[in-house]
Amino acid sequence: MGRDGRAAGWPLHLMGEFIGKHLKVLESPVESFYEKEGKIVDETKNTFVIEAGKKEKIIPKKGSVFEIGRMIVRGDEIMFRAEERPKKLRKKIR
Repeated sequence: MGRDGRAAGWPLHLMGEFIGKHLKVLESPVESFYEKEGKIVDETKNTFVIEAGKKEKIIPKKGSVFEIGRMIVRGDEIMFRAEERPKKLRKKIR
């Protein structure tokens, strides 16, 4: 692992848990999701579910770019179920 927090090219923040963190959509193929933000309450292989006000919104990962906490995350890089992400990303770095 490098000093910059990367494991052979993969940032360690991609391996962690996202539920409970603040998410903001920076880019999306669906125009209506642009700049949506809220707390992540669930995650599937293909989507995040965020709590925005009193409503829950389902945001697709594919083709989107997010700010999660203070990190920029490309949805295409995390198209795994949350519990599979560390294992799958470790396979990619080997």
